Amino acid sequence: MDCQCTASTECTEEHSVRRPKAALRRGLQDWMPAAMQDLQGLQDGLQGLQDGSALTALRLLRGVPATCKVTLRQDDGEAFGAEWRVDGQEHAEDSLPRTLVVALAASGHLQQVPREVQQERAAAAQQPAEQRIDELNMFSLTHSVRSSAPDERRDAQAETLCRVRQHGVRRMTGVYCAYDRAWSLDLLRSAAATLEELKACDLLEDHMVVVHCMPRLRRLHLQGYSSAQPPLLPALPQPSSVQWLLVCCFPRAITQSLLQAHAASLDVVLLAVSASPGLLWSDGCSDLDAVLGPCGLRLSRLVLLRDHDTDRDAFCRDQVAAARRVLPGCTVQCRQCDGVRQVLF
Repeated sequence: MDCQCTASTECTEEHSVRRPKAALRRGLQDWMPAAMQDLQGLQDGLQGLQDGSALTALRLLRGVPATCKVTLRQDDGEAFGAEWRVDGQEHAEDSLPRTLVVALAASGHLQQVPREVQQERAAAAQQPAEQRIDELNMFSLTHSVRSSAPDERRDAQAETLCRVRQHGVRRMTGVYCAYDRAWSLDLLRSAAATLEELKACDLLEDHMVVVHCMPRLRRLHLQGYSSAQPPLLPALPQPSSVQWLLVCCFPRAITQSLLQAHAASLDVVLLAVSASPGLLWSDGCSDLDAVLGPCGLRLSRLVLLRDHDTDRDAFCRDQVAAARRVLPGCTVQCRQCDGVRQVLF
């Protein structure tokens, strides 16, 4: 096997590895011929380029140097990801940005932003900086209602709820729904339209339905379901946006319903389920393939969260193999056996 990567703790025997520069040099040797062919094809294809696309490219190349901003995002499948930004304003005269402009124009993917949209963006930029709250940790307001100063806690809850309703919030953690059911439900409903990342614990049926339908949610950590009756999750009013999902201590039926509802967008799932034979979900599961198979998942990674002794290794391997059978092309790992680093939300 030759992956052209530098050495790491996950390397196996007879795995060819190289120093970073050598790996990059080898990669360039593989990629450059294809890139040269693409550039030659671009030059040859100018004859068939639409006049409008050609005029757009000329305006950008010959006019005032344009600002080129590129954002690259990478999710390594765990709680950690990376984002790089490239601002091409200082290098607007370089050949690479110019080539990119022509290539985008020729592909038809370069579209001018309507003037009305530009005006709306400019007006939004003039508004106060605090429009959406970036992050709120609700542990102190939702974890325990037995406070030595209940009036102060109620005042803090009212103030927080007012801020969320006025500005929205991007990320929210520490939402313990069972301690103050009514207020935590109000909080979730108020944040639903703007929330992108949520960690919630001890959910009840009403809380679960609200979370399930949040329109902009991308990362979701659910831990603990406190109602005896599993909710009937409604059909999503819009396509799912959840890409990263961690489910712990949830009934089997709800877990499967969540996976099915968000299957089209899910990329990474972390599932707390034990490999112990003969026990009920989620202390044990001997048919994980039957749980995952009907969900229509297209994951890049599935991590099974559990801790077990070495005498359970055989059951773990069987469970991982069952998951791999129904998720072809997906990296399936056991946190214990594969040494997956601690998952942080």
